[in-house]
Amino acid sequence: MKRSSASRTHHLVKTFWGWRDQQLPDGTLIWTSPARRTCVTTPGSALLFPSLCRAVGGMPAPEA
Repeated sequence: MKRSSASRTHHLVKTFWGWRDQQLPDGTLIWTSPARRTCVTTPGSALLFPSLCRAVGGMPAPEA
């Protein structure tokens, strides 16, 4: 089960139009378009409460 809270529209776009997402342990999402362009979204809570949004878990960071 994905941890992202994407809306139904986001789910449909990702599923049927070739978009991919990757969620990092801190809640950051990396979206990749069918043209291989990326967009990084940071959780709003990270802006308001940065000390509460540190990574929890043993997942390694993705390779660039």
